[in-house]
Amino acid sequence: MTYLHRVSFILKAVIVFLSVCCMSVMNTQAQVQPQFKFYLAFEDAKHEKDTVWFGVDESAASQGLDSIFGDTLIPYDTNIFNVSFGFADTLCRKTVINGTDQNSWGRYIYSINHQLPITIRWDTNLLKNHTLPFELKQATLYNNNYLTLNKTVDLFKSDSVMLPEFTVGGGAGNHFPLMLFLSKNDPPDDVGIKNTISDAFSVYPKPASTILNV
Repeated sequence: MTYLHRVSFILKAVIVFLSVCCMSVMNTQAQVQPQFKFYLAFEDAKHEKDTVWFGVDESAASQGLDSIFGDTLIPYDTNIFNVSFGFADTLCRKTVINGTDQNSWGRYIYSINHQLPITIRWDTNLLKNHTLPFELKQATLYNNNYLTLNKTVDLFKSDSVMLPEFTVGGGAGNHFPLMLFLSKNDPPDDVGIKNTISDAFSVYPKPASTILNV
């Protein structure tokens, strides 16, 4: 082997080595998982399916996309059942990863080309088993129509919910957009209200009936 051949062989080996290293780094970046990642899987009456992912990580960007966690814009197909965290023209967002500089996180979920009823499923274990340095204490799914139907879903207490058919003003109702809300704050309660009422009112004479008509 001549000197030039040896130099050429070494250069090719170096190029191959660098290419492998670059591919390894890219694959590593593509496989980075956030400290918390949670899915909502949708299935409509036609058995068409779609899924969105929501996550939180200490190193994630507070605003905007974070591609290292798979938080990117992807092509938006308007011809199929499609669920997303938002869309613009031909692109949509199906994965959202947030930073930890906030105490609570909320995202609207949109859907097109669906047929009610829709079943939504999730894994409650993901809300509890994560590596965040704090506990998630609230996880709910709701919207104005949900409130009308008296159903604000606590994601800790069940692993699925059905969005039924309903009508509004003689036309078909629409559950979307839904709001996914998570928080590390304690959920609100009515203990303070009960104590206030108890302290503010006295019943005479005593003993008195346990029933108070107002």
